[in-house]
Amino acid sequence: MILAHGVGSRADLPVEPWLFAYSAAFALLISFAALRLLWPRPRLADAAAGTSVPVALGTVASVLGAVVQALALVLFGATLLAAWFGEDAVSANLAPTALYIALWIGMQVASAVLGDVWRRINPLWTVASALDRVRGRDPETSTAMGWWASHWP
Repeated sequence: MILAHGVGSRADLPVEPWLFAYSAAFALLISFAALRLLWPRPRLADAAAGTSVPVALGTVASVLGAVVQALALVLFGATLLAAWFGEDAVSANLAPTALYIALWIGMQVASAVLGDVWRRINPLWTVASALDRVRGRDPETSTAMGWWASHWP
């Protein structure tokens, strides 16, 4: 029995599934239409330029960012190992909890408070930038993919 929710499982919705799907699609359509009408031009372009910070603060932020990036990579690896070799029971495996709670809920809260967190801790970007450094490339400028990555056959 789930006490914290209004329904016990996915099949216990108080409305028919087709009505739920249409309502969700309608809510999404209305939200995008409202966004288009109420926000016709970019308003955050000036904030994207950023401001300069003192050198000491920039160094601390850079070191802290590298530590957090390494920690995110280790947690990503642990989640993959738990998914591949862990228990089959969802309640005993770390992977579903890490995916749903940490990413889908925790990342939203962290991004609301700290800004674009995912850009900094993305484990795939960490691996790609490490490979770029090994090959002697600058990770910030070598992100462009070839024509094959942007064209459908």
